[in-house]
Amino acid sequence: MKGLVMQTEQSARAEAGAVAETLKDETKGVAREAQQQARTAFHQIQDDVRSQADAGATRFAETLHAAGRQLSSMADAADNGGVMPSIVREGASAVEKLGTRLDQGGLDAVTADVRRWARRSPGSFLLGAAALGFVAGRVARNLAGADAARTPVRQSDGADMMDSADR
Repeated sequence: MKGLVMQTEQSARAEAGAVAETLKDETKGVAREAQQQARTAFHQIQDDVRSQADAGATRFAETLHAAGRQLSSMADAADNGGVMPSIVREGASAVEKLGTRLDQGGLDAVTADVRRWARRSPGSFLLGAAALGFVAGRVARNLAGADAARTPVRQSDGADMMDSADR
């Protein structure tokens, strides 16, 4: 009887070891599968973001081309030999070049150009970034102020009253 118990104990230990080994292998397999699915999801999201960014860059390039044409028209209409039409014409040229660069290389090419410029002249890059940040802040502030000026103000009697800017 003692031999039967020993044999059963050894058999149970062997089975437990086999189950533990199978569990270990399955756990590794699940972890590998989860890691692979996470990579796939990350690459899918990355591709979607890049696709949306390229679509936005294309729309922005179209806007830049239209703005460049408008600036050129303004400069041609005001061509009196002064300095301002010349400056506006140069601005129109720069806007057109940026639009063309976006059309040709997409957002990645413009980003690479900015990175190269930042490495070549970090002081100019930081100054330009600060100026761009200032301008963006002013535009956002003005747009928020304009939206607030257009919203109706409710009085306690329920009548709508327009803000003083819309009267």
